[in-house]
Amino acid sequence: MQVAELASAFKAAFAATGVPFGYETSCKLVPGKALNDRFLISTHKDAFASKGLKHFLPEEPCQAIPTPVWQWLEEGLPRADLLHFGFEPAASPVLKIYLERAGDFYAGLKYDPQARLLVYDALKWGTELSPVSSRYMCRPEQTETELRRTIEACFQAPGSEACQLALAYLERALQVLPAKQLLMLEVEEAGSVRQSFDLNLYDLEQTVTQWADLIRQTWQLQQPDNQPVETFLQTHGDKVLGHVSAGTGRDGQVFFTLYFGVTEQAPEAV
Repeated sequence: MQVAELASAFKAAFAATGVPFGYETSCKLVPGKALNDRFLISTHKDAFASKGLKHFLPEEPCQAIPTPVWQWLEEGLPRADLLHFGFEPAASPVLKIYLERAGDFYAGLKYDPQARLLVYDALKWGTELSPVSSRYMCRPEQTETELRRTIEACFQAPGSEACQLALAYLERALQVLPAKQLLMLEVEEAGSVRQSFDLNLYDLEQTVTQWADLIRQTWQLQQPDNQPVETFLQTHGDKVLGHVSAGTGRDGQVFFTLYFGVTEQAPEAV
């Protein structure tokens, strides 16, 4: 079974639960390319786990999932509250599962906001990618200086154009909300040069169009040859910009990802 077919099977299985779920789209900009049509499905684990993980999918997709993925899920799911499933179509497409420990995060936020908290455990795999684990950490109440340092640590050259552009996204957010109200995740991947941040922008309630100047600069930096920036802005300009993620990928290249337009999907609409 092809990776794209497996992604479709997951999507259909979420719809078959009969429970509405969150659906978010994104665009990842790597050197020379815009990776479009990425999606992330979010739901409480109770929507599908009551009958057991391997009853969630039909037999053929189940058999197509590597054994390490099943083992990772069985070990991590009991401590998680939410599950997110993502798909990145590309020349080498990637499937992603995130286990979110929402309860642990909110407890830490209430009782120890200076701690470094694990928010998501993630596993990613594809035809050319053996299952690799990522951890998404958060220190809830960072100062402006700490947030800037977090971003700078994600780039091999802190003074580079890419790093300065990433900092510009933060500076724009700080014009609306103080540092302690901004949620930034730090992404780490054992055995990899991958290091990135994810800045949550949903609380700003601003559209993609309102960030058009920085988005144009991001396009100019990455120079994707498959989609003009004005086409992107015309297509998604009225959607709320939810996250910006950037840093150094596991291939050592700089990337920027824009997440936007999260909606609640009724099963019959998918």
